Amino acid sequence: MANEEANKFKKPEKPEDWEKLKQAAGIVEEKPAAPEEKKPEVHEEEGEVSEEGLDQETIKMVQEHCKCTRQAAVKALRKSNGDSVNAILELS
Repeated sequence: MANEEANKFKKPEKPEDWEKLKQAAGIVEEKPAAPEEKKPEVHEEEGEVSEEGLDQETIKMVQEHCKCTRQAAVKALRKSNGDSVNAILELS
């Protein structure tokens, strides 16, 4: 009897035995989902927005970070009163 109990904890020798053991235990293996590629969002721009009073480096940084057009970056910076963090959040 003790030998039978010990066999319950014995490592299966064949891959088929592993599958049977998993099924008996109710273990379901899930395959990892394929990573989705995030596509940059396209924002519609209307009209020309003035860059006057905005730092050119800040515009470029927002543009590169959000992968958007210069016009979209300027518009977001205008909306956020020149705050680059809020401009990036606006475009994300």
